[in-house]
Formats: sequence, structure tokens, C-alpha cells
Amino acid sequence: MKKTRSLTLASGIGLILVLIALLLVAAPSVVTAKELSLSLHFGPKVGLVPGVYKPLAQQIEKATNGQVTVKIYYGGTLAKTKDAYNAVVKGIADITYTQQAHTPGQFPLVHVIALPFMTPSTEVSTKVFHELYKKFPELRKEHGNVHVLWLWSTLPIEIHTSKKPVKKLEDLKGMKIATQASVAPTLEALGAVPVVMGTPAFYPSLEKGVVDGVSIAWGAWKGWKIYEVTKYHTNCHISTWPCCTVMNKKTWNSFSPEIQEKITCVASNGPVWHVAAVNYEKSNAYKIAKKGGHEIFNLSPAEFARWKATARPVWDKWASKMDAKGLPGRAILDETINLVEKYRGQWIRPVDLLWQP
Repeated sequence: MKKTRSLTLASGIGLILVLIALLLVAAPSVVTAKELSLSLHFGPKVGLVPGVYKPLAQQIEKATNGQVTVKIYYGGTLAKTKDAYNAVVKGIADITYTQQAHTPGQFPLVHVIALPFMTPSTEVSTKVFHELYKKFPELRKEHGNVHVLWLWSTLPIEIHTSKKPVKKLEDLKGMKIATQASVAPTLEALGAVPVVMGTPAFYPSLEKGVVDGVSIAWGAWKGWKIYEVTKYHTNCHISTWPCCTVMNKKTWNSFSPEIQEKITCVASNGPVWHVAAVNYEKSNAYKIAKKGGHEIFNLSPAEFARWKATARPVWDKWASKMDAKGLPGRAILDETINLVEKYRGQWIRPVDLLWQP
């Protein structure tokens, strides 16, 4: 009798344990959301925020059912402009947007996109950038210490001056033009005196008369309020600046393949958002300039040809420098020229700009 009761008790306890185990398996698991930090070097009113980075944060959270959220840090809170890329490499921030020119030495081959008068528009430049990245492993290697969410390229860089208009090449001679390092050789070849500095320094340098003008795209001209200290604008399409939105590799590798796929799907829209946002900012910039009584000059085809003639020696010098380092400079330059000619004049649809890693 006692043996039978013991067996019955043991069986009952075993059954209860089995039921508890089944309930635990069947119960919905509680997933703790992972919050990512997104570092931006500009403020929340810049057009890229509502046009690109707020949608990115919102759609990542929606796509992952709240398992991944994104908190945006503005105004260089986590990292200043020049430190943005390395801040992601080091894990100070999970995600950032930056121009490769802000990290000297890291992206020698990417600079082909910024060569003078190479590309005519943000659409063509972005499309060409994508194809070069896919074709050349050396370009991918330059971004190898991060996970690339997407690549794109800015609006063409124009010249904006405060006191003197630039209508022809001779007008530019001797003028001090604030610029980033990647554009300095171009300005020098055009006869200007390049003054290399970060974009945040453009406004105060103009205000204090340290420089006569700046080389910057229309969207950034509006975003950095350069309209308050310039009056004359020359559309000369000097170059476009390659850009990237990247994620810390350790952060990326911490996600399951399913979460990675969802984030990749959201991020594929990045170049489309960017191009749309900067074109919208350009249209608003034009409105500001016209309302302020500014003068906008478009170079005639003959005058533009004079400006562009200064570019080829810069292209060849860049290719030779890359080849001397054992990098495929000439091959990338030739492919870039071919791709630009292929897409120049074509209507590039938004779907053509989706990022496909």
C-alpha cells in the first residue's frame, strides 16, 4: 500500500513538472527591446532628419515589432563631424551618417566620386557609386570595419560668395573659398585659394570675412543658414560628396539573421530618402535665395567647358597616386567615366537607387 502511494505521488509530481515545462514553452517570451544610438552632427531642423533619419528610426521599430528601437542624438552630442565614422567603429555610437571626406586616409578610392566635374547630379552620382561598390572589392574593403547600411552622394557642390559674383573663371582667381579637403585641389586648379575647414566653420568664417565664399551644395547651404552671409551663387557643379550611413559591426552581428534582414529591407530605402530630401531642400533653398534678392548664375556651356578643362589633370593625378599605392585607381577612374556617360541624361527612377548590398 505504501509503495503504491509512493508511486502514485511520484507519478503526480512528474506529471505536474511536465505540465509546467509545457506551459513555459508555450508561454510567449518577453523580448527586451534593444535601443540603438544614432549620432548626427546636425540639429533636428535639418531636412535630412524628417526626410531620412526619423523614418529610419520609425520603420526599424515597426519592422522588428519593437525589438529594435533607435534614439537620435543631434548636434554632435556623441561625436563631432570629423569623428562620426570612428565613433561607430569604436562603438561610441551604433549608427551614424557621415561624408567619407571627414575621415582622411580611410577612403582613398571613394574619392573618385568627388573628383572635379565628374558627375552632374546626386542621382547619377549615387547610382554610379553603388555600381562601383559592387564591382570593386577594394572599395568594399575601405568600409570593412563597419556594416554599411547604405551609400549615396550629395547634390553637386556650387560656389556661394558674399561680396563678389563669380560669372566666369577669371572672377574666381584669388578668392578665398572655404571648402572641405576633397574639393581643395579642384578650387586651386580653378585659380581660387582653398581654405580647408569643417562645414560648421563656414558660417562664422564668412561672417568674419576670413573667406570670400564657400563651396557647398544647395541643401547644406540652407541647412547651415549660409544664406544669411552670402548673396551670389554660381551653379558650376564642382563635384558631389560621397556619403554613408553605417552601423557598428558588433552591434550588427548581435542581431539574428531575421532581424538583420528586416533592418536591411528598411535601409534599402536610404538612398531614395536622401536624394528626395536634398532635392526638396534645394527647391526651398532657391526660394530663400530669390526671396532675399540673391543672384543665381548658371554657367553657359562654353564657360562650363573652360572650368571642366581644368579637371582632367586632377583626375589623372589621382589615378596615378592610387596606382602607386597598389590600388586600382586607373581601373576605377575609367569605370566611373563609363558609368557617368551611361547614366548622364537618363531618368533615374527612385527604384533604381535602392540600396542592394
